Amino acid sequence: MRIVNWIVPAYGLAVCLVLAVLLSGHSGAAHASALAPFAVLLSAVVARRRPGRTLALLGLIATAAVVIAFTSSAGDWYADGALALGVILLTAALLRAGASKELRRRRPLGIVLGSLAALVMLLSAAALVASLPEALHPPVGCVDTCWGAGLGVFFAALILAETILLVLTFVALFVSPMTGLGALIMAVGLNMCFFLAPPAATATYAIAVATWYLGLFILLQPWTRTQAAIVVPAPR
Repeated sequence: MRIVNWIVPAYGLAVCLVLAVLLSGHSGAAHASALAPFAVLLSAVVARRRPGRTLALLGLIATAAVVIAFTSSAGDWYADGALALGVILLTAALLRAGASKELRRRRPLGIVLGSLAALVMLLSAAALVASLPEALHPPVGCVDTCWGAGLGVFFAALILAETILLVLTFVALFVSPMTGLGALIMAVGLNMCFFLAPPAATATYAIAVATWYLGLFILLQPWTRTQAAIVVPAPR
């Protein structure tokens, strides 16, 4: 008998399918095929009994809603909300998977950095709420002097999103260095997709999507590493 890791080739084939369809220029099919890698991850996570599994599953489902649109447009508010929700759920799953225990051992560091992150997110959310009404309903007849509210919404949302991703990366580091690396790679991929939007059949955008998928795969190793191994008969 020998051990075979099924998730790596299955996930790799699913990602290659997404990239092939994306580069072919069929955007509708690319949106649908983007769910294939998530199906592979969900099938691996669901059978892995470890603290935080339910939160990880919910985080994957929320993030899948974002991948359908590949963060294509600033108008996709549902995708932006699902992205934030997915990252928060994955952060909570990592805390349940062992990061909280390590953070308690380094309580002063956790309190300082957590307080700073909470303050930045609170200020960003307040600025977003304050600027959003005027950005959505500009004064009648205003042409080139009413862009301040729009810029306020953009930068407030950007700072809020980057802070959430930074918190995810920080928490992931307390699970393992590899998990932290996965969170960092996923954050880079998300930023690439955002700044390269809308989706296009280009090699640059394909690299951005592949980076996102790679980071997510590494980030979820605490729930997929053991489950990915199956026993098959060895050849004679």
